[in-house]
Amino acid sequence: MNRSHIWLIAIGAVLAGSGAGFWLGVRAGANVGLMIDSAPRGAIALHHLKAIASGQTTNTLVSLESDIDTALLWNHRLQEESLRLVVEPILGFDLDANRKYLTRLADYRRDHASPLGPEAVAKPEPQSEKDREFRTWLIEGARQNQAIISQMVERYATKPPQSP
Repeated sequence: MNRSHIWLIAIGAVLAGSGAGFWLGVRAGANVGLMIDSAPRGAIALHHLKAIASGQTTNTLVSLESDIDTALLWNHRLQEESLRLVVEPILGFDLDANRKYLTRLADYRRDHASPLGPEAVAKPEPQSEKDREFRTWLIEGARQNQAIISQMVERYATKPPQSP
């Protein structure tokens, strides 16, 4: 066996090992990320359960509404992601299964306006120029989010039956 064959075998082994390590590492990393996120999410759930038990539901309702908006926004971004096609095989997530969830979320958002729209972030009236600039930035972001959510509602919400 000559030197070029040894180099090709070595390079092939390094590439195969790197690819397998990357695949396993990213896949495990995604699951670890979900595991790490579970404790803070549980703590938030606990806070909401205590608030509900004491009759204070406003913050819980806004938080749940925010979760709906966030799901629609992140899934829009995921659909626009060029690496979407490799996410499923590498991470092992069935992205097409999300469609049924997105339909439910889009149906809800179609029938219930988000309480986190531009008008919600417009209050209270800012006192300083810096606060006015920040408020303008917030309102613009809320408008962009509202447009994306509208696109997701259009794409995923249940369509009325066509009349003959």
